[in-house]
Amino acid sequence: EIALPDWDMFHSKHKSAELHAAARAIGGCPVYVSDVPGQHGEKLLKKLVLPDGSILRAQKPGRPTRDCLFADVGKDGKTALKVWNQNRQVTRSSGDASGGVIGVFNVQGVAWNFDTHENEAFPAPPTLTAAIKPHDIETLRPHQGPFAVWSHREKSFQVLPSGETTTDISLQPHEWEIFTVEPVQQSGFVKWAPIGLGDMLNSGGALLHVGPLEETTTTTNSTFGEDAGDGWWRQTTTAEIETRGPGRFVAYCQPAPSSII
Repeated sequence: EIALPDWDMFHSKHKSAELHAAARAIGGCPVYVSDVPGQHGEKLLKKLVLPDGSILRAQKPGRPTRDCLFADVGKDGKTALKVWNQNRQVTRSSGDASGGVIGVFNVQGVAWNFDTHENEAFPAPPTLTAAIKPHDIETLRPHQGPFAVWSHREKSFQVLPSGETTTDISLQPHEWEIFTVEPVQQSGFVKWAPIGLGDMLNSGGALLHVGPLEETTTTTNSTFGEDAGDGWWRQTTTAEIETRGPGRFVAYCQPAPSSII
């Protein structure tokens, strides 16, 4: 790739500001606004920008998913725009597992007119039902599942057993949703998938590294009474992650962790 596409600037205090912010959050692009000085959607911008001024930028240019690549998401009356991205660059030697993000947008009602060379609006755009699946994210296709899925607007969590398992969402005109998707790791009876900063639009962008689950067995010999020499053992499963930014951290863990350090 020799170019970095972006979504251009937007107004953070506007009726469509949230939709535009969501698009930039998963676009893998710089984020910049064209607000009038002093007229900013501060609450919305804080979902895009960390206190140090950096953004939780995805790793690739945002791309349409396979099922909407050749659909007219502006005027066919049935197709939602779905955009996927990757949240961590990984190598085979790192032991890391890549996470991803899917943005779903109902942008029906406006489309480019190739005769007049301008946007054309259509009345009464419909409510859409869209299906998303972990394998909408191309970099997750090598993983078979299960996957933990975090829904940003609904603040809901679900586990999908495979990459081809779908979950549906209904979107009113101009509505949107962002799904953060992470492969679930399993070691013994422990299942684990970190999501990231749950209140940021691109939650998984906060994760810099996710290591594999590791098991450690500790044994101790008993030296007292009838149990002398028998001893006991304890098995501990640990997960190591590296993250950035303050805020509410969301993760899937079964059973609940005994300690967080």
